[in-house]
Amino acid sequence: MFTILGMIIFLDGGVCTGKTSLVREFEKDNFVVIPEHTDLIDEDEEKRIFSLNDDNLILKEFMKIEKVRNMMILSALIEKRDIVVDRSVMSTLSFYYAIGKYELIENYLKENQVNYPEKIYFLDVPYEERTRRAYQRGDDKEKISSDILYKKSFNEKIKEFFLNFQKTTKIEYIDTSNINSKQLKRYILNRELTTQSNVLNDKEYKEEIITDKYYELNFDI
Repeated sequence: MFTILGMIIFLDGGVCTGKTSLVREFEKDNFVVIPEHTDLIDEDEEKRIFSLNDDNLILKEFMKIEKVRNMMILSALIEKRDIVVDRSVMSTLSFYYAIGKYELIENYLKENQVNYPEKIYFLDVPYEERTRRAYQRGDDKEKISSDILYKKSFNEKIKEFFLNFQKTTKIEYIDTSNINSKQLKRYILNRELTTQSNVLNDKEYKEEIITDKYYELNFDI
């Protein structure tokens, strides 16, 4: 999405989808990077949060971090900087959805106001490609087979959660199997600049709601 102060790009997606590499590409173009939640706290603080052993309290702690991220976004906008956000608030909520904590999410949303992004680019790859990339980057077999973040069912539930918010947030799914980070950055910037041009030229213009499909981008790499 864009504002009169600067462009804001929200990125989401599972492990081994190329999100981190894409964030680095935007950083090269002088975008302000808003780190994902766990990157804003040190190891001791992360241990403290997860030692609470209460999902409701843990969720509230992560939402406190989300408020810090929102302040970082506001500060960058005041400086008229372009911004890339590594994971949205929906990432935190989707995790609990994927592990079956539906009541926890429902209660939190009833009691708290959540600022949803206008649009999110959700990066994804098929299960087989995720596994291949995990081995390629050096993850051991035990981690890949046991870590919930790699499991096919978990990632399908994550995507399902985002689909449920189509009326609130435009979600554009991109299969990154056949595209590198530089090409993906170029594609997203073109999408954003096209939207900006259309809006500036037509006040009544509204971008289409992206439905549940992938934009399979095949470039000669």
